[in-house]
Amino acid sequence: MEKNDPKKQTKRNKIIIIAIVIFLLLLLLVKLYFEFRAERERLFEFRAEKERIEQESQNRKSLIDSLCNIFPDDCEKFERFGNVGSLMIYIDSLLDKQRLRALIDSLCEADSINCDKYRSFTDIDELRRFAGISGENGKDGEDSDYLRKKEIADSIAREREQEKKNGIDARRLREKAIADSIEQDNLKKKRLNALIDSLCAADPENCDKYRSFTDIDELRRFLEELKNQRSLREKFLSDSLAEANRRPVCQDTTAPWVYPEPTGGLYFEPIRVQFSVSKPGVSVFFKRSADGEFRLWGGEFISISRNTELFYYAADDCGNQSEVQKKIYEFRDKQTYNACPDGMVLVESARGNFCIDQFLWRNEKGVRPTNMVSQAQARDSCVSVGKRLCTAEEWTTACKGPYNWRYPYGDKYIRRACITQDSTFRPNGEAGECRGWYAIYDMVGNLAEWTSTRAPENQRHFLVMGGFWESGAAASCEMARYSYFPQNQHNQVGFRCCKSLE
Repeated sequence: MEKNDPKKQTKRNKIIIIAIVIFLLLLLLVKLYFEFRAERERLFEFRAEKERIEQESQNRKSLIDSLCNIFPDDCEKFERFGNVGSLMIYIDSLLDKQRLRALIDSLCEADSINCDKYRSFTDIDELRRFAGISGENGKDGEDSDYLRKKEIADSIAREREQEKKNGIDARRLREKAIADSIEQDNLKKKRLNALIDSLCAADPENCDKYRSFTDIDELRRFLEELKNQRSLREKFLSDSLAEANRRPVCQDTTAPWVYPEPTGGLYFEPIRVQFSVSKPGVSVFFKRSADGEFRLWGGEFISISRNTELFYYAADDCGNQSEVQKKIYEFRDKQTYNACPDGMVLVESARGNFCIDQFLWRNEKGVRPTNMVSQAQARDSCVSVGKRLCTAEEWTTACKGPYNWRYPYGDKYIRRACITQDSTFRPNGEAGECRGWYAIYDMVGNLAEWTSTRAPENQRHFLVMGGFWESGAAASCEMARYSYFPQNQHNQVGFRCCKSLE
């Protein structure tokens, strides 16, 4: 025998080991392949199951929505069912109950004597067998035919039984009942007329109201309500008198102040008005026309949608009363009237209409206006937004409005209407009553305003209009100053912009 070569033996061992490793790797790959395939199939099954559940959920929701329209009283119960099958079983039971109730109602109408017996049944087939209705499946046509025949037969039987029992002709009974009813109505009418005549003699002011009643019972109920109301009024007057006797002597002699929000002027859509008062415990009285009667305001909104004159005054518990004020509300169509950009309003002028900012620069409500600007800075600011500085004539025309008022709100100075007696200027629009006719705010008081008009007395100066926060009653639509140097920045002076119509 030849002796084995160690090198060859080692080489054969390596080949065997490599073959074994390759074989194991193949086994591992085969195992991974089948596991991947199984996992993929489970994923497909999961997706299919998910889609089936989602579709079933959508079908269930659509079915429940449809059923809720048909059975609104049972809509909440439908949500408790988890699948369509159990829900349909419940719907079948509801339909059976409806058919059972309908059949019982028909049987009771045709045979009232056995109605209680019919209502004791809970199964429609048992009820049909008891009532002798043909067709175990409960066909509606057969039920209806049977019930009509039974109703006719029972009606004839009852009528014959009634004739035998009383011996009186049914027609004579009906005629007698009609005659008795007419006689009863005539008697009620006589009593009603007699009662109305007595009431009219005692209370002629409400006579027309009494004669509007055609039923004596309704009239008596109305009288009872009227009696209760009078008792309440008497108690209210008694309590008010007692309260007045207990109330201490008032030391306050200042008349209250009141104004409507929003105040009068030009509007383009309906508004709702409330009143603001200067102190608590103030009563406001108002009327909507000159020939109307004042009535107490109860805190409600007053709707105004057409041209209206609103009159109002205030009174406090101490007997102090303000003067009667009047606000004019006028309405126009915005699309045909106002051709100005947002934030500007149209002003009518004999020399040509123009647009003007509602608020002082930067023309934003609730924001403190800009002061400390020279006349040139004010002019350049307006130009930067496609506008121009207003002339003194335009400014005055916008402030006075179509009624040529001395102040934006009227001819008489009202201390609290605009910011004319304060320690500094305030945000735009804070003084709600300082609204001009054209919905322009703070044209007097707050800040005086630069214009582009040179002062006739000194051509180097420009007119400043309207006064500022401490100008008092002098701050009006006619107030014009030229003592401010145009190149300087002034604490009391601001501006607003105008725009010509194209």
